[in-house]
Amino acid sequence: DGFVLAGTNQSKTQSPQAWLIRTDLQGNTLWEKGYGVFGSAVAALPDGFAFAIGDYSGDESIVHIDANGNVLWTAFPASTYPYDGLNAAAALPDGLVFAGFALNATEDALLIRTDIWGHDSCATSGMCSTKFPADCNDGNLCTADLCDAATGCNHVKLADGSSCGGGKACSSGKCQ
Repeated sequence: DGFVLAGTNQSKTQSPQAWLIRTDLQGNTLWEKGYGVFGSAVAALPDGFAFAIGDYSGDESIVHIDANGNVLWTAFPASTYPYDGLNAAAALPDGLVFAGFALNATEDALLIRTDIWGHDSCATSGMCSTKFPADCNDGNLCTADLCDAATGCNHVKLADGSSCGGGKACSSGKCQ
């Protein structure tokens, strides 16, 4: 429970960095972390957040981040044109929607829709097309619960030192 703020953090001596800040309901910072170059939009998910980040070349990606700020997966949705400025994000019951603009001569409006795992078409969803995060949750805060189109649910151990909440960190796959 609380809030998440998304944006880009930059100083005179640092390059820009996509930045998320998570707070409790009173506005106290729980954590803040940087990811990539530019941050533009975030949507709340049942198990964390989907964050649109980009770089100077128009390559944007969607990063799924758990409630403790750990990256679970990164997706690169396809588009006819390079795109930039995914400035709005929303979580749907069965997927994600991001809105922005295309990097073409007229900067057309762009809407990108993915499944809940970041797959941008039925063909790339595979075994994940009917799975939700709760279906792949193994209950271990020190694993990334993922869905691979070819193999279905799988669990990848988070790096030692990854946050698992309450001031604890992962060590050898366990929250301590």
